[in-house]
Amino acid sequence: MHTNNSGEQPSVGLLKSLEDRLVWILVNDSRQFALAAQSPITAEIYLAALYRSFPDEISLYFRDPAPLAKLVKGLETIDVSSIEIAPAQSPGKPAQILNVKIDDALLRILREAGRLSAGAGRVRIGLADVMHALTKDVETTQHLSSARNLLVASTSTDSID
Repeated sequence: MHTNNSGEQPSVGLLKSLEDRLVWILVNDSRQFALAAQSPITAEIYLAALYRSFPDEISLYFRDPAPLAKLVKGLETIDVSSIEIAPAQSPGKPAQILNVKIDDALLRILREAGRLSAGAGRVRIGLADVMHALTKDVETTQHLSSARNLLVASTSTDSID
């Protein structure tokens, strides 16, 4: 899995296109997990943060969500000082709030989710769009399978492209 070495971050437009709850998970929970793991925000970290907040919803997208639950538990046990994980004080500037890099694979998934959402005539990117984009990303799904034994279930919209 490639990390984002180019320094490219999500555009404010992309972040504003996400449903509010998806932005919240990205800029708060995923950021906290990434700081704990001392890594960029990866697809794994974003999925773990989504799972922690919406376990029933996220479970539908995986054959067995147990590896996500295990990842969440592991990330929650890492002690990070409150100064490092304190929420940013600049609401309205989501791209600057993160101050943690986002992995290229996650950016690719979020951009594809934006295309899927726009193609369906929706203004906001929803969880189903993100998960459908994930199923289409072979590199990431293979990584999740081999590194975490996390098998993505196909979505009902996989045949609609």
